[in-house]
This record gives sequence, C-alpha cells and structure tokens, in this order.
Amino acid sequence: MSSTFHKTSVNATAKNDYFKTWLQSQPSSLRKSLARSFGPKSAIGDWQRALARLFKLAAVPNGCAHRFRHTFSKRLLMEGVPVERVAVLLGHSSPTITMKHYSQWILERQNS
Repeated sequence: MSSTFHKTSVNATAKNDYFKTWLQSQPSSLRKSLARSFGPKSAIGDWQRALARLFKLAAVPNGCAHRFRHTFSKRLLMEGVPVERVAVLLGHSSPTITMKHYSQWILERQNS
C-alpha cells in the first residue's frame, strides 16, 4: 500500500511545474483563453475594479480601497480612541506599527 501511495501521489510543486511546461507548449490562443477563464476573478476583484472606476469618475487622485482603512483609523485616533484599541481594530501585531503609520494624527490629537 505504501508504494502505491507514493507512486500515485505527486507533490504540488511537481504538478505545478508540469502544468507550466504543458501550458508553454500550447498555442498562444489557448493560453490567452485559459488566462481569461482562470484569471484573477473574484467578488473582491470585481469590487476593486468597480471602486477604481468610481474613483476615476470622481477624479479622486490615487483612489484605492485602502483609503477607507486610513480614513477609519485617522478618525478613530482624532476622536481620542486609544492607539492600542486602533491597533487591534486594524489587525496590527502591536501598537508600535499603528504609531509608525499614523503618528501624525496621534500628534495632532495631542496638540488639539
């Protein structure tokens, strides 16, 4: 049983290498078709593309979904929420990371 298992199981890297080799040997039309079929399409990707179009239509420079994260954290800090709590909400491993990225708004809060 052990030898059968080893003969039939192929590790993921070998499968991936085999597929890449096979794909390169195919006509470019097939490669393009496969890329369209299995490309990076997801609900998140659709949402990000739609959001990018909205930012472009609204003429928002450097618009991206991450801006919402920054706005959220800046407003929390300006409202006096402790840095430690903001760090947890943002998923940072420590408040030091939050302070590194948002120190300007922490200082503004202190000066207000």
